[in-house]
Amino acid sequence: MASCLVAFGDNLEAQYRGAFLKLSPRERGTAMGIFRATLWQLVQHEYAHHYLDHAAKLNAGKITRVDAEFEADLFAITNSVQAGLPVTAMYYFFDGLADIEGYTRKLSTPDYESGACRAKNVEEIATFIGIAPIFLLDAAGGGHAFLARNSPNELRAAMAKQFGGSTPKLEPGYCGHIVTVALPTMFDELKHLSERISSDANMLFSRDEDVDVERASHLVRDLAAMSERFEYANGVAAGSIARMLRNWGLKGRGLTPLVREVDQLVKNDKVTGNFQSADFGRLLAADGLAMLQEHTDVPVPARYSRSLSLLEGAVAYDSQLSEAWMNLAFIAFKGGDCQKAALLADNSVATHSPEDQEGLKGAEFIARSMRELSQNAAACASRAARFSPYPGL
Repeated sequence: MASCLVAFGDNLEAQYRGAFLKLSPRERGTAMGIFRATLWQLVQHEYAHHYLDHAAKLNAGKITRVDAEFEADLFAITNSVQAGLPVTAMYYFFDGLADIEGYTRKLSTPDYESGACRAKNVEEIATFIGIAPIFLLDAAGGGHAFLARNSPNELRAAMAKQFGGSTPKLEPGYCGHIVTVALPTMFDELKHLSERISSDANMLFSRDEDVDVERASHLVRDLAAMSERFEYANGVAAGSIARMLRNWGLKGRGLTPLVREVDQLVKNDKVTGNFQSADFGRLLAADGLAMLQEHTDVPVPARYSRSLSLLEGAVAYDSQLSEAWMNLAFIAFKGGDCQKAALLADNSVATHSPEDQEGLKGAEFIARSMRELSQNAAACASRAARFSPYPGL
């Protein structure tokens, strides 16, 4: 299915290239963003049918076709929000399909939901989701995107505006029955999540190195409990944890005080199953970096072994983790393998944020040094023996 959608997208891109080139650079970026987000959501939708075991449920009469399609749409859109993609991207595809259905009966079939119903699904879901997941995920990460210039009070005001009144009402014309239960439930879950994150917004937005660690640990525990308990907003709760931990490290705070919470998360399948790949990679990276950089109480061999396992898992789930790649390079170098260390350092350079020019230059220097040492086994072994990347190593 995924390859078919990609081919379909490539054909559309070629067909409309002329019209596309007439757009301004900003308009092109918006159009391509929506286009690729639509394909991403369609793939997620098809995966949801497998993940939610719809074939067996349909055969057993436990769910109707129209409700299965709605569940898959909801899955695709909530995962899209978690990944930072446009919520309503699929609408543009299904609204066009609905127009075509108005001119022909050949597309109508009892075995599949109409384009009009699918477009309505997107509209209804977007109405109930609102801006909350986008703002909450951003707030958990310290407000670097949508809330970069906003204060915690403004976050609370936005959440109060969305959740201060009654639950939104479904507009006439929706299809199926599960929609009447799923969307109010999701709205209620997002409301509870917004209340919890808003209560600690000052801490999340704080730029100070010293913050209340116990309060931070409590927030991680509460978010984990929500991820385990929620039925529809579980991924947003899990994504909030990943962004919070990443921001915690970026602000120079030691991760060790939160490692106990991270260790518990990694062992809890009910929670980790709600992380997207990149978010789970960041979770493992936080645990691995804390072990390598801060755990002076752990015997050195165990410290290296545990951090190696966690960091390898981190880059397997998210290959863009520059810091994890560099620390893997340090471990390889300490083991006397300069050739491997050079390759790992090169990966760190390739995934380093171009905005951090000072850090990028440092990573390039380390990668270059590793390559030079890889040509001289004796020099590599000598330098590795004296190398101590962090205290106690």
